[in-house]
Amino acid sequence: QKPILFSGGIGKMDKALRTKRRPTQGQKVVKIGGPPMRVGVGGGSASSKAQEGHAKELDAVQRGDPQMGNRASRVVKNAARRDLLSSLHDQGAGGNGNVLKELVDPFGADLSYESLRGESGDAMSPLELWSAEYQENFAALVDADRMDELFAIAEREGCPLTIVGTAE
Repeated sequence: QKPILFSGGIGKMDKALRTKRRPTQGQKVVKIGGPPMRVGVGGGSASSKAQEGHAKELDAVQRGDPQMGNRASRVVKNAARRDLLSSLHDQGAGGNGNVLKELVDPFGADLSYESLRGESGDAMSPLELWSAEYQENFAALVDADRMDELFAIAEREGCPLTIVGTAE
């Protein structure tokens, strides 16, 4: 008998939130959540394996702040309730090169390298920033005139929020 792969979950989502809206010119590309970390370069299992010189300690992308995932999720949940996010993408393996590209597809965006660096304590090259996982992080598109609302939510939740570019 062949093995069967199965994945399942239980959850609830409003029908209106199932579909990604097309990007529009002038929307802000934002990152919600923790900073980039060099340990996340390579994505997938590479971000959660013991690294050279740390055989006894697991270096995981989530090492910086164990509550960051909760904070970022609360920002997303509250922003969705207010219909602030026209599109959302969680950041995992593939980094910004995957997330930001898919977020603004089929158009493009003017992105700032300096903004992508965020509050990282790791000195990272542009290539590393483009391909690394971040700690519990989402990317979203938000209308420019609603950014103050999103910043207020992020501040209340104690979650970093950075504008990294503008959709074109």
